[in-house]
Amino acid sequence: MAAEQVRTLKEIALAGRNPDRVLLRLAAHTAEFAGWMAQEGGLEAAARCWTAEAGRLAARSGFDDLRGYSLVRRAELEMYAGRADAVIELCEAVYHHQRYGPRVRAFAAQRAAQGHAMRGEEPASLRALDRARTLWAAQPDEEPDGLLLGSATVGDPAQLVSGWCSLDLGRPRKAVELLHIGLRPARTAQGRRMRALFGARAARALVADGELHEAVQLGRRSLRSAEMTWSATATTELHLLARALEQAPRHGPATELVHAIRFLSAPSAHRVRAGRTTDSGEEPAG
Repeated sequence: MAAEQVRTLKEIALAGRNPDRVLLRLAAHTAEFAGWMAQEGGLEAAARCWTAEAGRLAARSGFDDLRGYSLVRRAELEMYAGRADAVIELCEAVYHHQRYGPRVRAFAAQRAAQGHAMRGEEPASLRALDRARTLWAAQPDEEPDGLLLGSATVGDPAQLVSGWCSLDLGRPRKAVELLHIGLRPARTAQGRRMRALFGARAARALVADGELHEAVQLGRRSLRSAEMTWSATATTELHLLARALEQAPRHGPATELVHAIRFLSAPSAHRVRAGRTTDSGEEPAG
């Protein structure tokens, strides 16, 4: 439905002599959402396709912030693909550029911190996190048109991102502490995906810290949340948890959890299509 809405909005916006920038901007927002939905459905090529389309539509509408945010989303896709260099390169192009607003630049700095953490670069990661905190504090209290970029489930995701980085930097105990704090605002039904994703990450940190019993308990809760959302990113993190549990000392409940996680898989039957858009990531029609 999101893909069809993008196509319709784009056609109407470009039907007249002069493009309707308001409709193009709405189409760009919807394309970004379609990219996110494709990502969570496990369709990486389609996610990249729609995220790129969001950037193109944002550029045509003159909406710099969404254009910058599309680069941050591209960096996120690179992060889940394990390409740290691409994450840092994309994000530095955003958070060093004054044309983008503080919220978008804060998100870019957070992703850059994660990219540096993937490479084990603790000082650079901490500097990026500090930069993100400063930028986040500098954003306006409200968006003038109510079209907020990025997730609003947990507000400022600084604690979650810091905890995410701490695990990659070899500080599992700190990762657990920060992730637990960051997940407190995500206790509503709307926060299930966040609880699944970051809960699984925290469970991995508990395994690394030798707290196997607590890791299994938290892993079970994360698995239940994942079963309600079918989030591909959460499922990927749960499979990493299963791999960590398999390498831990033999533990009956942990083995049971590993089997339950292996049974879970992201849906593959759902497809995102619009015009000529396909799972292979073919460009959106128009």
